Amino acid sequence: MPLPLPIRLTEGLIVRSSSPVLLIGGSVFVPLILLYYVTGALYPAPEVEVFGSVPLELTGIFLLASIMPSYLLMCLVAGIRVNNNTHAVIATLVEAPQEAQLLRYRWARLWPLSVFPAMVFALTSNIEWQILSFDSASNRFVISLTWVFSQFFLWSIVGLVLFFSIHESLVLNNLAKKVRVDLYQLDSLNGFGSAGLNSFLMLAGALALTALQSIGQGFRFDNYVNALIVVIPAALILVPLPIWRIHRCMLAEKKSLLQGIAIEIQGASSALEDVALHRMNALLQRKEQIHRLRSWPMDLSIFSRFVLYVFIPPLAWVGAALMEVFLDSMLIG
Repeated sequence: MPLPLPIRLTEGLIVRSSSPVLLIGGSVFVPLILLYYVTGALYPAPEVEVFGSVPLELTGIFLLASIMPSYLLMCLVAGIRVNNNTHAVIATLVEAPQEAQLLRYRWARLWPLSVFPAMVFALTSNIEWQILSFDSASNRFVISLTWVFSQFFLWSIVGLVLFFSIHESLVLNNLAKKVRVDLYQLDSLNGFGSAGLNSFLMLAGALALTALQSIGQGFRFDNYVNALIVVIPAALILVPLPIWRIHRCMLAEKKSLLQGIAIEIQGASSALEDVALHRMNALLQRKEQIHRLRSWPMDLSIFSRFVLYVFIPPLAWVGAALMEVFLDSMLIG
């Protein structure tokens, strides 16, 4: 099965470059920031009244429109790179590794369908048509065109990255039921937890970047509504999807082992010989050991990073508000 174009390009980048994540980020960010600077959108002249007397608001919007697509594509490349290793490990844990490999991009050819709804969302929810002008004689004409392009491009990338992220989570969820769970080699299952963690980091970072919209206007919750509309449902899908099923499989294996031990303990307890009592003590110790084994595909390191990443967006928003206060005091002073 041929790889879909975005994956083929990404895999080629990973193979040919020693720093594919930085390369894709720079390749997208530099042209975008130059385009927005040349068109005057990044910092409009005072006579260009798009947001009245707050030109810095446009600066924040176009900084976000430059950084966010770059960031998301960097996350996509980094995610594929990490998941290549995860799938290599999974191949050793399933009975039919070739079948598992075929599953990886089973539905990926449908990726063009992700762009259209993203562009519709940009068209209906993220472009303030009432303040734009498409009259070629207007001093807002070029900035208006640039704004429409920036939002279409940004949300197309959002749709593309979310599609492949959800696709990867679905594949891992499907593979979980084929994996042979060994409770004494749980580190081999950490890739499932890492996939959920990486998705959470991507979404937390995206939310943090939305603080750029507060430049020049202070904190306004309205600036974050569209991001939250996308991020909250995405988080509810991307984070648990690769984790939950393998968690259930780990619980089932744990239950199976404990049931077997319970039967052996019952047999040993019916005998009074020293050997049987010694055997029962060993079984009780083993039962306690199995009870202590984790039933989630993440170790303490992964779990602690989950907790840490929760604080990224609010800290970024607080930082943006403090920076706004500092800049205002400097300008007034």
